[in-house]
Amino acid sequence: MRQQIQAISLVAVVAAALAACGPLGSSSEAVSLADIALHADEVTSGLTHCSPLSGAYPAISHAYDHPEDDNKAWQAALADGATDAWVEIYRGRTDIMRADVDPCNLWPTANWVDAVIGPTIQNVVIKYKNVASAHQSFTRGDFVPLQHLGYLGATVTTMGGRPITKGSSSGLGPDSFVEQATWFTDTFYRAYWQTGRYVSTIVAHYLATPDDGSKAAFRVDSRIPGEAEVAAPCNGLSAGTGVISGDHLQYPSSGIPALTIYAVSASNSHQFCSVKTSLDQTTYSISGIPAGTYHVLAYRQTGVGVAGGYTKYVLCGSQPPCSDHSVMNITIKDGQKVTGINPNDYYGWNGPGPPEPTP
Repeated sequence: MRQQIQAISLVAVVAAALAACGPLGSSSEAVSLADIALHADEVTSGLTHCSPLSGAYPAISHAYDHPEDDNKAWQAALADGATDAWVEIYRGRTDIMRADVDPCNLWPTANWVDAVIGPTIQNVVIKYKNVASAHQSFTRGDFVPLQHLGYLGATVTTMGGRPITKGSSSGLGPDSFVEQATWFTDTFYRAYWQTGRYVSTIVAHYLATPDDGSKAAFRVDSRIPGEAEVAAPCNGLSAGTGVISGDHLQYPSSGIPALTIYAVSASNSHQFCSVKTSLDQTTYSISGIPAGTYHVLAYRQTGVGVAGGYTKYVLCGSQPPCSDHSVMNITIKDGQKVTGINPNDYYGWNGPGPPEPTP
């Protein structure tokens, strides 16, 4: 239970930091992980920077007490396409901590924030080779140092009487998870999210208010380069700066299979941008889309199934008296982000639906 509570606090901290500033947007300047990560002037008053535990990961991994588990987590992130990572840890004042404990000398691991050490904020930012690899790693929960994030896929909707937020409603984008609450004496904030080619976490415990965590999360997110800078090229289209995303994918079965979501040019079915989702994933984001008009379609990655589409039926509410299954035209401008585009109409075609796009 202690580990669960501690992990929850970490997520809350990340989300809080992000909420303070909002997205930075597109930028052509190179940004280092140290620049993106939480700054000393953005944490709760009275916290001390733990320099022995902060810096480039895994160079500082020796400061953590679960090297084998931490290394496995880092290897999993590397396999997903991680290129480097940065950790920042701030601890509570020594006068309200156990006299025999100095958490800046040793940190068990990210998921083991000891409940007696006072206010704590940890921020981790991991950079990936591209947006697709960052998205994949986020959905798998491969964060370092080791964190057990099975609850990312849990159906629980509240924690300590407060709602758990997933997806765009968190303010941190379609790939995000935020929980914050007061559990006995611990007021915590934990946020995990993916923006572009970066996956970030903030975990905060024993805060004055959860807002101390959310402000930190949004400050970090405000410095992350826009998705369009690192988006993979589209097929038959020049790289653009638009983003189309959805936050409530569905499928006509007991679960959601791994899908490929396409933004297909309304005038040429061989021109498209796409992204792959994982099993039971309910969100997606396609970035790097040039200005134009598109149809958004979904196809199973394996097995046989009908195509899904974003149609007037979906826009109407997908229930009677809705009856028009015409595919919607999604017009996007340079730099625009179009959200809430969920291709969930699988029954409106006269047959299996349009064939899956090919180059």
